[in-house]
Amino acid sequence: MPDEKKNQKRDEKRDEKRDEKRDERKEDKEESGHEQPKKFGMSSSIVKILSLVLILIALIIVFVSIAYYVTKSFKENATEIQQKELVLPDANRRSEMEALATFPLEPMKLVLRDRNKTSHSVSVTMLLAFSSKTSKKVTVVLNDHIAQIQDMVISILYDRDPLQMTTSDGRRALKTEITNSVNEILKDKGKIKTIYFTEFVVQ
Repeated sequence: MPDEKKNQKRDEKRDEKRDEKRDERKEDKEESGHEQPKKFGMSSSIVKILSLVLILIALIIVFVSIAYYVTKSFKENATEIQQKELVLPDANRRSEMEALATFPLEPMKLVLRDRNKTSHSVSVTMLLAFSSKTSKKVTVVLNDHIAQIQDMVISILYDRDPLQMTTSDGRRALKTEITNSVNEILKDKGKIKTIYFTEFVVQ
């Protein structure tokens, strides 16, 4: 009997140890099973972050490239427009000079007052320009009315503020008024196209 009890206790201890080992194995498996998803989750989040960073870098490169090409094309167009503005008027002026005949008026030296009643010395020399096709007829009419035209121009100058005539807009308006006034004198016998100032000094 004592031997049987000893054997029974030995078997129980052995079974307990076996159960303990089995439980330890289960716990190890559970712990390893929990750790794997964590590692997998961390690696997937890193991949997502890297992907977003790469996408952002690609978008920045695209936007910078577009901005560069737009700015470059805008500058090129602006340069072409400036070149046209600088070149075309000179070319037109040369062709206009070649196509038109001119008639000189006597140089005029006047003393004019501005709005502040300040006196200014004004020296003006001009050419009346007209079509070369009608140059003979217009020249005859201008010679016949030279005194009237000269007086008319002087009157126009006296009505102007000398300081305004120093601006490009002021000279342009003066040209238009003189041209229209001369054409009223010529009537149907010819037409003045424009005025050329060979001297225009305001002191």
